[in-house]
Amino acid sequence: MILTCFYSPAADSEDETLIVDQDDLRQDDHEDTSEDPDDRSARIITSIHALPGELLLAIFAFYAESLNPFATASYKSSTGPAYTLNTRHGQYWAPLMLVCRFWRSLILTTPSLWNEIVIGKQAHWLKLALLRSQRMPLTLIFHANCYSSARAAVALLLPHARRIRRLYLPTTALRNDYDKVTFPFFLPLLRKRMINLEELAFPGTTVNPHSSDFAVAPLSATRLPALRILRLPGFAIPWSPDIVSRLRCLHLDTTLALPPAMSHARFLDVLSCCQDMEELRLLDGFVGCAVFNRRDPKDQRTIHLPKLRLFVLDDEPVITSWLLSRVRPREFCSYHVIGYTVVGSAVPPGNMCHALLPPRSKAGQSPIPLKSDVKRIVITTCDHVFKVDFCGTDALRPLLTVELLSRNGFPWMSHVCPALAEVSDLMAGAPIEALQINAHSGFDRSVNVEVFGRFLVQFPQVRDLTVAVPIFPYALCSALGDAYVDNFGPPNPSASGYRGPPVCPCLRRFRLEDVFYDTTAARRVADVLSRRATLGLAKLESVAILFQLDKNRPLMFLGPLRRELEPYVDGEVMIEVLL
Repeated sequence: MILTCFYSPAADSEDETLIVDQDDLRQDDHEDTSEDPDDRSARIITSIHALPGELLLAIFAFYAESLNPFATASYKSSTGPAYTLNTRHGQYWAPLMLVCRFWRSLILTTPSLWNEIVIGKQAHWLKLALLRSQRMPLTLIFHANCYSSARAAVALLLPHARRIRRLYLPTTALRNDYDKVTFPFFLPLLRKRMINLEELAFPGTTVNPHSSDFAVAPLSATRLPALRILRLPGFAIPWSPDIVSRLRCLHLDTTLALPPAMSHARFLDVLSCCQDMEELRLLDGFVGCAVFNRRDPKDQRTIHLPKLRLFVLDDEPVITSWLLSRVRPREFCSYHVIGYTVVGSAVPPGNMCHALLPPRSKAGQSPIPLKSDVKRIVITTCDHVFKVDFCGTDALRPLLTVELLSRNGFPWMSHVCPALAEVSDLMAGAPIEALQINAHSGFDRSVNVEVFGRFLVQFPQVRDLTVAVPIFPYALCSALGDAYVDNFGPPNPSASGYRGPPVCPCLRRFRLEDVFYDTTAARRVADVLSRRATLGLAKLESVAILFQLDKNRPLMFLGPLRRELEPYVDGEVMIEVLL
């Protein structure tokens, strides 16, 4: 509101005046309300000019970040959270210098507003920012359209190489003919000694996985002694202690280790030097390509990475399982493993989730301690992905994520059943309190009542169940409503006529999301709850159904639907249509 009144002081600003002057009106209830609007606007401007420069600079930074199109979402990794950028790029706050002479003077004399620079089609702004930032450390972001100015920009930056702290190179597709022309423009800068460079990244870059032309990353411990964060796609790098031992974050996607291939022992030797490593992402078969015997890992010693908090592996199951069993991170590390299934062919039992995880010891213990810590399971499945997040209670990230992809592009529906079976077997007996299933439209048709029953039987302590699926999940609701544990488990040796407990006897909250609008859905849920009531189970504490609006169906009043569920719920019943 403050910025708007400066840009258009002559506009009708009644609402702005009310907001800005509320404190003044409270202080003096007897103020003359017939004040001239021009005088009131002048008083507002005067009060803003009275703000200290530090506060104005904070407002400018917040304003610039809110308008910045190169927000962190533009630098998002395919397997993890967005790269962290404190973006205050001058191209977007530059119009503030046109407001008044005081603001212009303040901005021009504040180096911290000029040290984060986006380099686009022209190098003029870079030249100005290098001058105004004085000796401040630099964050440089080369935009995808920088090719016409890349050579000139690099020439301007070479004398300032010692000031560069973060360097983000173009977010383009590497290893193609176009990049063979443009990437050499950046080599003089990358070969320059940058003693303060902490982060080197190619954020958001896509790579052609079918190309065999890998550029060698010009990395050197003597030229880059302060490097701590390295994100490289489509390069060949030396796997040596002097390069990786000092890193806190290493992200390698479709990247090769320079030949010759090394032994498993050599690979672990280098990795064991990374005692400061906090985030390690080795994607697209990096480990399998680096070692010379990927089928039979021999080295079985354990290495400790005490500061590791995120470990992402995308490799062959044998390599993934071996490396997970060899690396001992800190207590609250988050694992993310990625595997591939040739959908359309027969999948042997245990060849999905189990194949990616370390085998259990003879005592039944796993190198990844999960069962005692996991409280919530989130299953997400769509046409080509089956993903499971095993979450704790307080962790910001899942303790373990298992992501299975369809390598040949066929839908996943035919393999949902064995994948669910492996998840339930993996977590059998764990104190799971919450289950969430996010599924595609064909999910319920590909999984029958028996599969859902065998899955839910393993989690008798579940109190919260959330299902987000477009088509009403008949099979899952049937498994909840009229299924005993004995129906899905081994035969009960007890006396004749004994029935085991119902499925999910502790269930207290049920939530159905993203279902296509259907007036019979609430009735079906009521039938499920009615059958559970006949088994002597307590009423649920809350039930929620969130419909998607279906334009082909008339929108009816939701009150009757809510009343159908109220007899079986002690607490809140929420039925809404998302328009």
